Amino acid sequence: MHYLYILYGLIGLSFLVFIHELGHYLVARYFKMRVDTFSIGFGPTLISWVRKDTEYKIGCIPFGGYVKVAGMDEESEEDGSYFQAKPYQRLLMVVAGPLVNLVFAFLGFCMIFFTSGFLKDSVDSSRLIGMVDPTSELYEKGVRPGDRLTSINGQEVKGRKELFFHAVLDIPKSRVKGESINYLAGTKKPFDLEVEPKKEVISGYEIRSIGLSNPASYLIFDPKRVKGAAMVENSPMKDAGLTDGDRLIWVNGELIFSKEQLQQVLADKSAYLTVLRDHKMIHVKVPKSPLSDFILSNDQKEDINDLKFDAKLSLNQEVLFIPYLTDQDGIVVASLSKSDSGLLRPNDRILAVDGIKTVFGSDVLKLLQTKHIVAIVAHDSYAPLAQGESQTPFFQEVKFFDLHQLISKIGVQQANLEVGNIRLLKPFQPMVIEHLGEKYYRLGVSLVDRQVVVNPNPFQQFKATIQEITRLFSHLSQGELSPKFLSGPIGIVGAMQKGWSESFKDGIFWLSTISLNLGVMNLLPLPVLDGGHILFNLFEMVTGKRIHRKVMEKILIPFVLLLIGFALFTTFHDLMKIFSFVRF
Repeated sequence: MHYLYILYGLIGLSFLVFIHELGHYLVARYFKMRVDTFSIGFGPTLISWVRKDTEYKIGCIPFGGYVKVAGMDEESEEDGSYFQAKPYQRLLMVVAGPLVNLVFAFLGFCMIFFTSGFLKDSVDSSRLIGMVDPTSELYEKGVRPGDRLTSINGQEVKGRKELFFHAVLDIPKSRVKGESINYLAGTKKPFDLEVEPKKEVISGYEIRSIGLSNPASYLIFDPKRVKGAAMVENSPMKDAGLTDGDRLIWVNGELIFSKEQLQQVLADKSAYLTVLRDHKMIHVKVPKSPLSDFILSNDQKEDINDLKFDAKLSLNQEVLFIPYLTDQDGIVVASLSKSDSGLLRPNDRILAVDGIKTVFGSDVLKLLQTKHIVAIVAHDSYAPLAQGESQTPFFQEVKFFDLHQLISKIGVQQANLEVGNIRLLKPFQPMVIEHLGEKYYRLGVSLVDRQVVVNPNPFQQFKATIQEITRLFSHLSQGELSPKFLSGPIGIVGAMQKGWSESFKDGIFWLSTISLNLGVMNLLPLPVLDGGHILFNLFEMVTGKRIHRKVMEKILIPFVLLLIGFALFTTFHDLMKIFSFVRF
């Protein structure tokens, strides 16, 4: 099926080339110009036929095409030749190609608009941060997953596109504005930070990162929307109590805003402890380390050996431990770290580890050797959001008072507790996958994002696309954007392939967007493009003088070579992105 969508992408690109060249062809024939060749594609000919003095052919490289009018290469004045036509006729013939692309794009956007739009994942339009690199300057300054972004370097953040665009810009400083949100307390605080992006190399590509990845997304278990198996056979979520329509909202003490953040929480080497302190129940995450990392007295070693014996662990076995020593009843008696962060205090009693009850200190030690996940889910229909609702509160269906209640019962009462529409799952061990000596933790389920209805006004979409092209050329001209991040023919096919794989209307949207880009780009005033020929004909119309063919050749040849080089350059980097699995 994947290859079928690639075929759709190739057909889509070829179609856009076809209608572009058809525009040139029809206007040329209307003004009695003789068309020698109508070609879709370049390179060796796959199929060709001749009809009414015109050779029609399909080349083996489907990334372009051309219409050759008699006399274009030599200034012939014979009937039907290019230069025998009047300048305004030649001008209209040249304009027709890009114009057809623009009209098709507008009609495509209209079709989508008048059929109520199409569905996209909410991550594309989310302004909430999905993940923050813990080593980044933004993290050090207090920015966290779930905080809202308003702008980066003065550019309004409307979703994932702005984050990607910023990641490939070569600028020394980034100004990030937004607001920090405390969801449990219901408070917000604006921030305005200047940070220095870090240079990172991802699969051979250097990008400048401020530590933000994808925006926030929902993590919903909905087998109907998953192609293939939604849950692997040995998934721990089977017995944990996950059901259709559940959304993962909280894991091991953290509200969850993205798959990237979830992976970080799963990989975190900490224990989620339920602790009794001064007759009050609290929950705290305490880091685990190999016991050999701690400097222990002989008495402490003996106490730990007693705990090992009671836990039926070998005395010589290397074990994971927290930086606190407990007695036989699981009561903290001492800190094992010189730089104690005060997470636990003397006389704190550990009642549960990762949501599993403990009675003795040996129970605590035994549970520290394995990793369990404590998770809370919310249940809802999660119907697609209307376009105007894309900024709906991320936890609209969650009552945080209920969440507080549920969290307070972790490690105290049995799992599978429900309060309102939220539910505590049974503690479970994640799946462990080892690769190149590294351990990776997985849930064994496919979680999908909530969908949003996208229905852009055709005029607004035209305006937005042209603004993006203008911004692109502005950054290119200032040296802030490397051409290697631009998409070539293969990248364009890849974008259309992704669109067709989502839905028919998503495919039409991408087809229309690329057609609009193709039309606008061809109108650029470069000699090798339609825009250059428009300038030549306007010059002749205004001055009454035609640019000499030899002068024209001297102007065109360098730009032809430049265009070929650019096509090869972008194609090479398209392939690099595919084979290096580069993702932004």
